[in-house]
Amino acid sequence: MREIKFRGKRIDNGEWVCGYLVPYSGKDYETKERWCICDGILSVHEVDSATVGQFTGLKDKNGKEIYEGDVVRLFGGEYCQGYYEHDQTIVVKSAYDIVAMEESENVQLLGNVWDNPELWR
Repeated sequence: MREIKFRGKRIDNGEWVCGYLVPYSGKDYETKERWCICDGILSVHEVDSATVGQFTGLKDKNGKEIYEGDVVRLFGGEYCQGYYEHDQTIVVKSAYDIVAMEESENVQLLGNVWDNPELWR
């Protein structure tokens, strides 16, 4: 069974944080959706909601976790859906799209769509 966790880019410093997704509970009540990620008992960070992605439960050939929004290269066949680019490179759209990708030695994490837009445009 895969671990359910999320990743998002912090609003305050732009660093990535992983953990549990919780609704924003600030004093201003805006209509747009806002989220925080709890990475520990007392560590809750507001994140840019556009960058939030769910962990797929899979790791690449180097042991790096793969999240929605990551750009990966597949070797030896097409194992999942996504935005296919050149040389078997895809953008992971959903944590459920790459469930069939079981052999981690056939997958290489290249980056993500926010920090590395050149990988998918």
